[in-house]
Amino acid sequence: MVNASIIILNWNTTKDTIECLESIKDQTYKDYEIVLVDNDSKIEEYEKLRSYVNKSSLPIRLFRTKSNLGLTGGDIFGFKNARGKYFCFLNNDIIVDKNFLSELMKPFEHDERVGATVGKLLFFKDGKKTNIIQYAGGKLKFYGILKNTFIGKRDGKECDKGGEQGAFTGTFVIS
Repeated sequence: MVNASIIILNWNTTKDTIECLESIKDQTYKDYEIVLVDNDSKIEEYEKLRSYVNKSSLPIRLFRTKSNLGLTGGDIFGFKNARGKYFCFLNNDIIVDKNFLSELMKPFEHDERVGATVGKLLFFKDGKKTNIIQYAGGKLKFYGILKNTFIGKRDGKECDKGGEQGAFTGTFVIS
């Protein structure tokens, strides 16, 4: 059994998915697998993805659904096929830092009460990462509206404190 399963969905966005997978290559955390779910893409998109997976050195297990299950259904399909103790749901249009998995796994190693961790998201502009925060923690307000604590602020130590959050984005989360 691996410690972490990274579950990624693809639906007719193979280029984004391959860029996401490429960013995972240099992870400092090594005890993981990638469960890649093609959510009934066009056959040409699926074949591009399959070709990439066959040539890749990443620990990828590729699955193809018979119909488009949507985001939640695709994630559940990936979850049911994952072998890890922890599950990282990662959107396919995310480019990750080489330490993302090791940093998100640390809280689980130090506190058995931790139920989920979520990473910090930075905005991209013209295909390049900026230092402006899209998400780095939040709280639920009245009526269940998410208050994104750091959106639009410059990335810095203030945003790296971690700690308990009232809500998180589903863009990438480990539970």
